Amino acid sequence: MAEELTIVLSDDKVVGRVEKHEAHRYPVQRHRAISVWLVDESNHILLQKRSDLKIVGAGWWANTVCGNVWFDESYEACAVRRLKGELGLDIKPRHLETGAKFEYRAYCNETYGEHEVDQIFVLQLSRSDVEAMLTPVASEVSQTLWVPFEEIRTKVAHFQSERGYYSSQSSLKASWNELAENMLPMRVELQGIDVLLSPWTCMMILDELLALP
Repeated sequence: MAEELTIVLSDDKVVGRVEKHEAHRYPVQRHRAISVWLVDESNHILLQKRSDLKIVGAGWWANTVCGNVWFDESYEACAVRRLKGELGLDIKPRHLETGAKFEYRAYCNETYGEHEVDQIFVLQLSRSDVEAMLTPVASEVSQTLWVPFEEIRTKVAHFQSERGYYSSQSSLKASWNELAENMLPMRVELQGIDVLLSPWTCMMILDELLALP
């Protein structure tokens, strides 16, 4: 069955539904999404490397879970579904802390891009509880990595200060060609590993949208 996503205006008013691939095909239709940041007791974030099978952001690193909200699905239900479907984490909605909501655009490849109204969630769990459940699904996730949030923030800020980067608001004003030239994923080193960090993950950090402990 084809996945139908929730199409919205900038104010998050629902105006329709569309099949997933068509939603992401240029010029891209604005749709709902979620971003979960899982943080342990030492303020380390669980990052994931997206599968090479993804239509957007294939092989890029990102925050714990990102996902598109199905039509007639709540943001919370989507977050719970993607945590289970990507990482095997069985989480109840009450465990999710609702954060900021933001709109952004990102160039991903020659065919597909992102234009999302994205609801952020923070999930606080002990490392041991996470590791006991963690079973990444190969079609979704190729690798995971725990990284201190301060390390991520410092590396992203340093990249931005040297080379510049779009905020979420400026991404809405830029053309797709401008985004393709100037807003590719950030190449940074985290925990000794060279990673390509997704634009949406970088924007959440640079725009200070995360209320982490």
